[in-house]
Amino acid sequence: TVTFLYEGAIRHKDTLGNDLVIRPGAVNWMTAGRGICHSERTPDEERASGQSMHGIQTWVALPKDYAEIAPDFVHHPADTLPEFDLGGAHARVLAGDAFGHSAPVEFPWGIWYVGADADNGAEFTIGADEAEERALYVAFGEAVIDGELIEAGQMAILTPGKDIPVSVAIGTRFMLAGGQPMDGPRKIEWNFVATDTERLEQAKADWRASAASGWQNTPFTLPEGEDDYIPLPGD
Repeated sequence: TVTFLYEGAIRHKDTLGNDLVIRPGAVNWMTAGRGICHSERTPDEERASGQSMHGIQTWVALPKDYAEIAPDFVHHPADTLPEFDLGGAHARVLAGDAFGHSAPVEFPWGIWYVGADADNGAEFTIGADEAEERALYVAFGEAVIDGELIEAGQMAILTPGKDIPVSVAIGTRFMLAGGQPMDGPRKIEWNFVATDTERLEQAKADWRASAASGWQNTPFTLPEGEDDYIPLPGD
């Protein structure tokens, strides 16, 4: 999971012992691998004063050869991510390589991921050589691609092998996502992702068994200080 905030804050805790607050401009990269538990809560300061929160959390598939690696978590502060002007928009490379800039995020597959704010609007072209697969997601505001309006909450999948001109309205927040085509499809059920149904069923069984045994010496454990958990849907 790749977490990026436009505004607000989230306190992240996980079973690896990580406990930190993410704020706008930074990136949290959590690798689930063979299994991890985490909580995301409003920090104490914001809980007391109130907050408006807006962000994007993207799930990125691991290559098959990496599906069962050990879980990991890396926080990348805002000042470590490349910033650049994208036709008038303020952009950051959140992962991979984009528009001649490279993010410090390590990932064993070709990825192309950018977050941008267009306070004054923007006009730019997404080159055909930027990535094999490319998409534009509008988080707030609107964009126009080849005369077609893309509104907030919509994702435009871009035609491969073509330069794509984009016009972005004033005040728009958007993401560019894509990269190297993944090595086959993935199955998703609830919070579990795998290449086959059998692995999903094993993860579900492990979750049930962990809950039944109080999260002690079980396949899944809870972050320190946490006792809440979400049952499997339907349980």
